[in-house]
Amino acid sequence: MSNKAMAILVDLFSSAELDVIKLIHDSAIIRTYQPDSFLCRQGELEDTFYILLEGQVDIYRSAEGQRILLDYFTEGDCFGEMSLILDVPRTADVVASGAVRVMEIDRQNFNDLLSSNNELLLTVVRFLLNRLLTQEDRRIVQLARQKRQSLDAPQVFISYARQNEAFVRKLASGLNHHKINAWVDIHEIEAGKSWARQIGKALDSCELMLLILSETSMNSVNVEDEWNYYLDKSKPIIPVLYERCDVPYRLHKLHYIDFTSETFENGLSQLVANLHQYMNDMRPT
Repeated sequence: MSNKAMAILVDLFSSAELDVIKLIHDSAIIRTYQPDSFLCRQGELEDTFYILLEGQVDIYRSAEGQRILLDYFTEGDCFGEMSLILDVPRTADVVASGAVRVMEIDRQNFNDLLSSNNELLLTVVRFLLNRLLTQEDRRIVQLARQKRQSLDAPQVFISYARQNEAFVRKLASGLNHHKINAWVDIHEIEAGKSWARQIGKALDSCELMLLILSETSMNSVNVEDEWNYYLDKSKPIIPVLYERCDVPYRLHKLHYIDFTSETFENGLSQLVANLHQYMNDMRPT
């Protein structure tokens, strides 16, 4: 089996000893599926756990006569783990969107491994608990999105680099506390829909942009496309200085809110005051 397969297993079972991971590796089978092949079928009792080595699979669920695209998995993702321990029907169809290579472990091989290795049992229990916690986090995000959709439309688009996500989460939460509804992709992007189309729709619908200034954001092509789009549309941008960096010429005249020399709370207070001023100025008289 390939080094790539071993590397993916090490990442998935990061808390396990290497010899335990090698047991899992040696018990698995590598298979290739052609485009549109079903790996799992909703409602079926199946007994195989899959780890994606190459390609993408789409997740569909049928309900009330409709077949809905829920999500997709790519290299390094896994699915079907509950079939190793429980006789429960699959909750969705998993379909290869192109040619895919997967690592498969069936229940019989899995049970044979567990019967002779307590450390493996502990590894799998930890893995399943982490997966359940991750799924719970996703449900919380989904509920938060539904709650936000019941409120007013987002007013502020936050443009940032992924490396600054922790700061952006904290900032969006602080704005929400002050009744300012911010659009952040990690909260708003819906699985199964075009990422670019949702970004474009948010850019058009939001009244102004908060641009997170950092070394990584100023080197991001996606972030550059977003702020250039706002400048071309003559829509307001408030830069938020998260870390010292070189600022492009088109942005250097914009007044920024400095979070590097202030506490987060002071920076947030200044930002909220500026946002309220902008929004008051934009309202028709």
